[in-house]
Amino acid sequence: MSPGADGPALTTGGATSVARLIADAAPGAHVVKAFGVCHESIWTLDRSAFEGAPLAVPFCTDQPGAATRVAELIASMGCTPLPCGGIDRAALLEATAVFAIGVWWSGAEARFAFPAPALAPGAVDD
Repeated sequence: MSPGADGPALTTGGATSVARLIADAAPGAHVVKAFGVCHESIWTLDRSAFEGAPLAVPFCTDQPGAATRVAELIASMGCTPLPCGGIDRAALLEATAVFAIGVWWSGAEARFAFPAPALAPGAVDD
């Protein structure tokens, strides 16, 4: 991430991810993209829960064993693991982080851009 005219921007241009660059540079390594969406201060909390729900931690990896280990780590922190696919989807997590940080820097709340579907007028619980 780097400063941009309209807020923070991806240094990779969005075409790839830092996680993919690492995976390509270290063949055989078990690369996981995780813990990059929240501000560092969130990780200093005893238990990351907001509005009564544990923090969901999205992650991406191509390695099933690494997915299990990172999910266990996330759960041990009192958070909810949120698998988001393979390492090729890591660019989406990186872009989401840059988007959220830009919203916070502007003084707004990123969570208001993603309200729960159940809060929509006329929502029906499936």
